[in-house]
Amino acid sequence: MATDAAKNENSVLFTKPDQEEFVALRDAVQSAIKSSQQAPAAAATSAATVSVADELLKLAQLRDSGILSDSEFEAQKSRLLQS
Repeated sequence: MATDAAKNENSVLFTKPDQEEFVALRDAVQSAIKSSQQAPAAAATSAATVSVADELLKLAQLRDSGILSDSEFEAQKSRLLQS
């Protein structure tokens, strides 16, 4: 069996005294992988929130400058907040 693992490029061979160190390394790598997979999702959520906030700010500026009526502003605001 050891020869099969030695031929596998995804395997790491170690001796029994090194096992604790390799387990800690494996756990750290798995944690880093998990964190990197969660980071894009958090970034996308943050970008969407900023985008809605930016759109609300633009709508408020259009309303304040008289381009949109209060009812048009409220309708657009509701649409943005529901999406």
